[in-house]
Amino acid sequence: MISHRKRRIAAQKLHTLKRLQERYDLTISLGEYKQLCRLIRHSNNDDRVRYLGKISLRLTVHAIDFKGQEIFVVYDKLRGSIATALPKDFRDFDEQTSFLTEELSVIEVDEA
Repeated sequence: MISHRKRRIAAQKLHTLKRLQERYDLTISLGEYKQLCRLIRHSNNDDRVRYLGKISLRLTVHAIDFKGQEIFVVYDKLRGSIATALPKDFRDFDEQTSFLTEELSVIEVDEA
């Protein structure tokens, strides 16, 4: 039987892959998804990743230079995975906090 944690991580991966395709026209492999997660985990050693802010104790927002594009993602520190990809026009963390709250509440409901 698959644990709740593993199901949640799998759901986050699928959601992120869908949002990357939808919002950035990027189709990435599972290996590339894992690479993005590693980039964030080790971001203090890599100038391709910028930390933009903290949503909660476990969720942080990052900008990543990937395949010639700047992509904005929400990273789940607890699960070590990307929770979602934010829209291309996401720029100012403080101005868009309400958008993040709404976006993440939809993810929680969809995956419950």
